[in-house]
Order: sequence, then C-alpha cells, then structure tokens
Amino acid sequence: MAVRRHVIPVMFFVIVGIAIYSLSFAQGPRYNTPYMSNEWYLTGCNTFSSAEDVYAFLDRYGSFLANEAFKDVDGVIINPAQLIWDAAQTNGVSVELLIFTLEKEQRAITTSKRLPNWRLKKIMGYDPGYNYPERHTTVRAQTDWAAWQFKRYLGKKQLNYPLCNGETVGGWRVGIPKMTTDNDPKEGGCPELEPLYVTPANCAVAALFTYTPYVGQYWGGCYKSGGNSLFEPIWEKRFHFCMPIIYVANYWGSTVSVIDAGTLTVKKNIPVSSGPRRIAFSPGGRHAYVTCSEANRLAVINAETGSVIKNIPVGDFPYDVAASPDGKKVYVTNLDSETMSVIDTGTLSVVKTIFGLRGPRAVHTIGDASAYRVLVGIHIPPSFINDPVFIYDPVTDEFIESVIVGKIPVDMDSHRGKAISEDPFVYVSDLIRNPLDYDYDLMVIRVGDPNVPGDYSELYGRIITDRPNFNIEVDRNKVYVSSGTEKVSEYPFLSDVNEWNYYIDSPKGIARAGNKLFVSSSSENSVYVFDEVTRSLITIIPVGDSPAGVALRP
Repeated sequence: MAVRRHVIPVMFFVIVGIAIYSLSFAQGPRYNTPYMSNEWYLTGCNTFSSAEDVYAFLDRYGSFLANEAFKDVDGVIINPAQLIWDAAQTNGVSVELLIFTLEKEQRAITTSKRLPNWRLKKIMGYDPGYNYPERHTTVRAQTDWAAWQFKRYLGKKQLNYPLCNGETVGGWRVGIPKMTTDNDPKEGGCPELEPLYVTPANCAVAALFTYTPYVGQYWGGCYKSGGNSLFEPIWEKRFHFCMPIIYVANYWGSTVSVIDAGTLTVKKNIPVSSGPRRIAFSPGGRHAYVTCSEANRLAVINAETGSVIKNIPVGDFPYDVAASPDGKKVYVTNLDSETMSVIDTGTLSVVKTIFGLRGPRAVHTIGDASAYRVLVGIHIPPSFINDPVFIYDPVTDEFIESVIVGKIPVDMDSHRGKAISEDPFVYVSDLIRNPLDYDYDLMVIRVGDPNVPGDYSELYGRIITDRPNFNIEVDRNKVYVSSGTEKVSEYPFLSDVNEWNYYIDSPKGIARAGNKLFVSSSSENSVYVFDEVTRSLITIIPVGDSPAGVALRP
C-alpha cells in the first residue's frame, strides 16, 4: 500500500488500519476455499482427459458450444471443445479453469441458444486494452489469450509459482491485503459495497483477482454484478468440480442427507415426503429424483439449491427410480400397484403409466442419449420360478424382450453414459439365490444393441455372492455388492473373483467418489466411509433415521 502524503490524525489512522485488517481477515477465508487451490488452477481435478470429455460436458449442460462445426464471429469454423482442450494443454492451465471462466463471464456453458456476436467477442471477459482490441474479438482468440494470461500470472516475472513471492501485473500478492476495484455504477458496479480489502491466500486467488479485480454479491461485495464471488455458486452448486456430493435417503427420517465427499461432513438435511428409498440424478446432476415409498410420491430436488421443487404423485409404494441418459424422462417402479410411471422432466408430470408388471422393483437405464433401454426387474410368485428382467424400448413404447435371472431382482447397475455397443453389461442383484442354480445370486445381462437387428439380450454370467440384499455399484473396473451377511464385496468388472470385503452392520446403499467408498448402515443411522487404497475405515458419518439409497451427484 502506498504511503499517504496527507496529514492524517493519529486516531483516524488507527481506526482505518483496524478496519482494513478486519476486512482482510474476514474476507480471506471465503476466498481461500478448498476449491480455489493452486492445483485446481493448473491441473484441475481429473474431470477431463480429452477433447471428447470436454464435448460431453458441454453437451450435458446443453451448451451452444457443443457443436463440432461452430461458426466463429468472423465466420471461421471451429470445434469449441477442441479449442478449450488445446488452450488448456498449450498454456498449462486446467480445463476446469477455462470452463469456469466461460460460465462466469457469459454463461456460455449453460446457455443453449447461440450468444449474439457482441457477447461472443468477449466470451472469456478478456480485455486486452487499447493496443490490439480487434485481435481478441473471436471465440478462439478470447480462449487462447485468456488461457495464456492465466498462465502468465503465475510466471517468474509475476507471482513466481510455486514460491508465490511475486506480484501480478495488477498488483496482487499472496498474503498481502489489496483493495478491489471501485466499479463504475454505469458499468453495473456498486461502489457502496466495493472497494474492499482482500488478502489472497495462494497464487490461484491472486491470479483470479488480477483477471477479475472485484468481489461480487455472494461474498459481501457488489450486488449488481458477479465478480469472483460467482466462483461458489458456479463451482459448488452448478458444476461441483473437485467436490463430489453424496445424497443419502433416510427412510424413516423422511430426509435426504447431503454429504460433502471432500470434507466428509453433512452439508444439509433436505426434508422430503415419508419413506425416501432410492435416488437417481439427472445426467447433468441438476436434479435428484427420490422415491418416497410411504407417501406414493417422487420428490424432485433442485441439487443447486438443495430444496424440493415438486412432489409428483406416482403409483403405490414407489420402489426404484432411473433417469434416461438424455435427461428427458424418469422411470419409477411402483411395487404395490404393479405399474411403472413415466415422467416428463420438462413438465415434471406423469405422462404414461405402464400396467401389468408383477412385483416391479429394480429399474435401470443403459445406453447414451442416442439410444437407450429401460430394464425392469419383475417378481412373479411362486418362489420356485425364476424371475425375469423386462426390457423396454422407449422409442416403440413397448417391452421387446425379457431375460430370466434369479429370484426377486432388487437392484441393477452398469457403467453410466456409455453407448450399448460400447458397454452392454448390466449387473442384477437377486434378493434370493437362484432356485435353479442355487449357488448364484448376482447375474450379468448383456443387452442387445438397438442399432443391430436381431441382437437380442441374454444372460451373460453368474456370480456367487452372499445374499445381495439391496444395492450394486458399478464404477470404473469394479463392482460393489452390499449383502445380508454384513459386508460389501468388491469384484473386478465381469469377474467372479472376490477381491475384498468391507464389513459393516446392515449395509444398504453404496456410492463411490474418487478412492472413497460410501456405504449406508440402516441399523446405525450412519454412512461408513472406506479408503480403497489402504482398505481401511476413514470415518462414520451420522445421517438420518434408517438410511437406504445412496447416490453420487454426477
């Protein structure tokens, strides 16, 4: 801070100094969130491994940039996903940083309609000043130059990463308080709230305030424009980069617990209707769908705000729920009314009820947005007859085939987001061991490819487990099965070799985030968290009464 040349009364100087110190101390922790780390700034959190991953992300959020033949402002055809990927790789910054900036500046990730050219010309908010303004008014130039600038802030002539003992071109330094800009009200600023003092906790924070030198409404700054405070709602609520979120349905507690998988704490308990049992997320993770068995309702939760936006009446005792890969439909099996409800996610209403399903429990969708199938587990008494999984074609609106599995199929899972031609395998958990093949209670179905005529579904394999009583989780190359023998068994994908057992009382729902395995214990009203690397228990998280289904927000 520059030394003032004016004569200032000593008392006034002391008061101002205390105020500045208080402001910098109060603001520091908010800016030093776990997500604004140097590692995130440079390498991200392994969300993307290719330009194809970037395209899939853009497509998931319905971005107009999900277009491999996008016409730039000057008419040049570009692939925005490839552009973002290349800019990140060339400049050594994370893809997450560039995607965050696109959303922060112009909402370019969640906007489906092409932005007008005047917004595209500043899509990354990069202002090169008055030297060469026309060189930076295309999408590709904005992306390239912004990525270059982000990396330059950390260079030896500025912050000098990793020592972080330098100063950016904007005068920001780590650990040193600096006043944010005094925004012009004509530009949407609010000088009544800013400037204020910020103390960057690391290189990433100093760099972000160099790029956008004001706070914004969510951190107690400007209420008319976003600024760096948009980091929290975009990062945590919308994209949740580097911050896995686990939802837990507490059956007798009539709540859904929201667990931060990073801090291993319950962020919120969301009240829902009675008997929450199973949870499914929309492909982008914006909505959670929860079957409330005792209330005959499907609760729809806005995952960004953590609030119930609608309770949809379905059939009697809704058991399981699955969302379509294109995000347009949700399927709910109703055990007591022996029906399946088909819900339109645009209107959040039941658009079709399918009757004549004996004892429907598990429901699962497999495939991608281009083509998918709906699998429904059926229980047909008497007990000596094996039960089928019915396979439903949403295009023809009919059940096209069935596959005989074990007794009472209660859960199904497969790799998510893959085309059936790429990965056609679905695991089926049977509540009772197969009465014909007494050793088997976990089945694998190979689903027929919709694009190949005559490719029918079939039973692919059988695996011996210990009475799988609730949930399966298929993640990467592993399969996890909760059983009635007080343990969760781990298998390699498409293998019957039991690699490990995690022991727990009354295991129910399972979800995996990174190297952490989350398992609900219905008898202990808690969630056990295991470390898959060390094969050890990390912690036990208290949740609501009788936790059942567990799901990872995608």
